[in-house]
Amino acid sequence: DLHIFNNITKSTGCGLSRINEVCQQNVADEEPSTWITSRSTIKHQIQQLRAQLNELKQIRKYLRLKRPVQEKEQEKRRHIKSGGSLIPFMEPGTEVCLCNGMQGKEAIKQRLEEKDGRRREKKMERLLRKERKRRKADKKNQRKSKKQDHCKVDVKMNCFSHDNNHWHTAPLWTEGPFCACTNSNNNTYWCVRNMNTTHNYLYCEYVTGMITYFDLKVDPFQLTNLLYTLPDSQLNYMHQQVTHLRTYSGEKRFLERRQRKLRLQKNKLRQKRLRKQRQSSIVALSTKSRRG
Repeated sequence: DLHIFNNITKSTGCGLSRINEVCQQNVADEEPSTWITSRSTIKHQIQQLRAQLNELKQIRKYLRLKRPVQEKEQEKRRHIKSGGSLIPFMEPGTEVCLCNGMQGKEAIKQRLEEKDGRRREKKMERLLRKERKRRKADKKNQRKSKKQDHCKVDVKMNCFSHDNNHWHTAPLWTEGPFCACTNSNNNTYWCVRNMNTTHNYLYCEYVTGMITYFDLKVDPFQLTNLLYTLPDSQLNYMHQQVTHLRTYSGEKRFLERRQRKLRLQKNKLRQKRLRKQRQSSIVALSTKSRRG
């Protein structure tokens, strides 16, 4: 840095006296271009020194944050020896507590007790909320059971009751109230029924994987599932039939037929045009041959 400073003084013709005052050596007598260059070099060097100063400040800040514990203790002792106050040496930005040791312990203990008390209160509130929800659900189930004494309450099933007054048209129900339950998981299925001179059966496939086959000639009330008595060929035939009907769409079939008709009409028009072109070409050839 001293070498740089000497270069500056040589190039600009300026230096510092013992009392740090800038002295000019015939600067006014020099040419304006020399004065401009000297001023620009001084400005450049000032910017460099400011940048170096900022870097040193950042290094000092980093060293202050990474100061070891022993150095902090030694600095505390130096602070007390130099005639500083009896207040403990603290880092900047920290809170200072001037209190007795016993009082501090009691305050910490009191704060912990208050924290535990708040935690217990929150826990009790949560338990009370759960208890209120449970009681509300019990009351709701009791009301349902009073309305439907013959139905068992089950959360997973949707149950409803019927009695002798439910149906008003024949055939009427006369055997008293009963409970009917539906399961939403078993409410989607695909069935196919074949009726002819030799067969009258119902084949169903459910979304749960269950398959049923009822021979309605022998079992009209569908009480016996005869699935496992069928050969594989019949099962495959009925499965393909159900799959075809599942994917069948009347609108799609109508559109397909309409497109087929349009294609046939276009083919007919094209054939007519070709015939006319052929006839016209034949007529032109015949006229040419007659003229020749």
